[in-house]
Amino acid sequence: MVHVEFSGMVWELLLFALFFIFSQLSPGPDVALVFRAALSRGFRAGAAVGLGCSAGLVFHAALVCSLGAALLDWTYAPYVCAAAGGWLLFLAWKVYPRRGVSQDAGMEGAAPKESLASFFRDGLVSNVLNPKVTFFLLSLATPLLRRHDEPWFPWVMGLAMVVPAACGWMLWSGLLQFPVLRACYVRHTRGIEMVFAVLLAVFAAGCFVSAAAWSPSVQG
Repeated sequence: MVHVEFSGMVWELLLFALFFIFSQLSPGPDVALVFRAALSRGFRAGAAVGLGCSAGLVFHAALVCSLGAALLDWTYAPYVCAAAGGWLLFLAWKVYPRRGVSQDAGMEGAAPKESLASFFRDGLVSNVLNPKVTFFLLSLATPLLRRHDEPWFPWVMGLAMVVPAACGWMLWSGLLQFPVLRACYVRHTRGIEMVFAVLLAVFAAGCFVSAAAWSPSVQG
């Protein structure tokens, strides 16, 4: 019986991790940042942003596994939403293509090349400041946490969030290096960068709206 229960738990965690990898492709600032970095600066830049997002997940996973449903009454959530909106607006301004400045680091007149640390920072800050990540994880993890009360289970659940996320971002960053996609980006760099900037601005507006409409026990 114990072996059957343990096997069931392992399968639940594996399915949870697999679903988590594919859920990363749902529209959001993390996706926009990773895809933009991978297309504009290559695999290492995309992976750096993805690892920053995954490091931010450590914070959200710790909140979910320790506080659970109490997070729905989090008083500071609207202020964090507003801060996230401000950060995303800054990133949109940074990404938006400017006249006379190439987005290609290898061309004359190119924008200053960003370090991998700066890509990691962008992913980390945008993820940590997004309380919707916390509530998304809460909706996924709560059923499993209620079924398994072992003291070590929340730690394993946290790993099942963070490790697949890091692997998933590196996978998507690698897939975006296909020659056809890279060639498309080179041909339409300005338009694609503008799309990413607009998307980040839209996500920022969503954060501001959520902050304004927030009420306790209501997921914004």
